[in-house]
Amino acid sequence: MPRATMEAMALGRPIVTTLAPGCHETVKEGKNGYLVPTKDSQALASAMEKFILDKAKIVNMGLVSRDMAEEIFDEEKINSQIIKHLGL
Repeated sequence: MPRATMEAMALGRPIVTTLAPGCHETVKEGKNGYLVPTKDSQALASAMEKFILDKAKIVNMGLVSRDMAEEIFDEEKINSQIIKHLGL
């Protein structure tokens, strides 16, 4: 996963990212951001425009991003999964 999307989630920001491998795992379409096809500037502009036209989406989707970050990237959960997979 790209560090930029993980950092955005941790800061409670909505995400606009591409459907490239690794990127789409951080976005629930329409919930905490938007996914756009790679190399599609029209789709990127359209996704960004949604935030310009409805600023409340920035706050609402940002809160969802933060909740997702806490769930997905919780240090204790990750460490316990690593320990489990290592058989310790």
